[in-house]
Amino acid sequence: MANEAAMVVQPVDEVLPSGQLFILGLQHVLVMYAGAVAVPLILGSALKLPKEQVALLINADLFACGIATLVQSIGVWKFRRWGTWSHRCRSSCSAARAS
Repeated sequence: MANEAAMVVQPVDEVLPSGQLFILGLQHVLVMYAGAVAVPLILGSALKLPKEQVALLINADLFACGIATLVQSIGVWKFRRWGTWSHRCRSSCSAARAS
């Protein structure tokens, strides 16, 4: 009975068929791209920035969205193995709370 409970895959962890993965991935890219481009365009026009600076804002935003997508798809717990950032964060957060 314990082995059966360990073998059950939770719905959030199940792997979808390839076709559905492709469609959902394409949807994610299109929505992410539209949202990532719209915000710098609106802010750039509101601040009356030159087109070159708006282009740099869009590039920086797309880069940040790509990093966020990798963190979400790989998982934060895998990045903890590469460094001790979580330990540093916990110690600095506790130091900030103490003061």
